[in-house]
Amino acid sequence: MRLIITLFFASIILSSTAKADDYSLKPDKVKHFLVSGAIYTGSYAIMHGIGCSKLESTLFGIFVAGTIGFTKEYMDMMSRRDSHIDGGDMLWNGLGIATGVIGTTFVFRF
Repeated sequence: MRLIITLFFASIILSSTAKADDYSLKPDKVKHFLVSGAIYTGSYAIMHGIGCSKLESTLFGIFVAGTIGFTKEYMDMMSRRDSHIDGGDMLWNGLGIATGVIGTTFVFRF
């Protein structure tokens, strides 16, 4: 649970480094949004399907999607030999996950 909370706040802090042009719908940002949402939704559906509670499924989905998004950004940073993670990409990852959370709340309501 601590790891999930830490990842959540880390993504907020990292997204605060986003530049003004990171808020526009560029193809790269749309990919981050869609892939993060899809990973969250798939992870949630798997956990919900095997009988986990909604809370457990939600936390697992956030953890999986957040970890994959962060790892991808970390690998990009290392390959660029850069000193920072792209806050704009992390922002769009977070928005995709948040959209997935809202969507699964309505789809798995019953």
